[in-house]
Amino acid sequence: MGRKNIQGGKKTKGLARKNVGSYNKDIRKPETEEEEYAMVTQVSGSGRFRVVTDKDMVYVAILPGSMRGRMKRNSYVQLNSFLLINNRSSWQTMKPLAHVGIEHVYSEEQSNQLHLYDLFKVQRSVNMGNHNNIVNDDSNIEFSNTTPDMPIISNTDDEDESTIDEELNIDLI
Repeated sequence: MGRKNIQGGKKTKGLARKNVGSYNKDIRKPETEEEEYAMVTQVSGSGRFRVVTDKDMVYVAILPGSMRGRMKRNSYVQLNSFLLINNRSSWQTMKPLAHVGIEHVYSEEQSNQLHLYDLFKVQRSVNMGNHNNIVNDDSNIEFSNTTPDMPIISNTDDEDESTIDEELNIDLI
């Protein structure tokens, strides 16, 4: 019989970086007609993401249970991530915002090797442009200290207090 592990451990061997800085030849690519590349445009929560394909089809992608929990560190999905999805077209009726399954999440290095940034250039510019317009669109906002119903009261040394009291009517406030 072996001895008991008295030193403990945190399973650090499983956390090792397997393919950092090297060209990986074994990148997951679409194998059937149902699989295609997609980019995340919106994070809906609870493992659901709104994705758009290179053919401008919009789907709701569902993260499977095998990619949740402790496997999340290897398959983290965020806004503008690139995915390989299975659109389930052989057994599901395709309609707007149909549910699709996430097969693989590409890292930044893998998406550079597959040239996914070039493939989704239009979708990325539209997605980034809409986000910036919503946040920074203040062209129609005007600020002023007066309202049309209120008289303008200036506090200068030339006027005495009686004139200010006459101009100020409490009913107008």
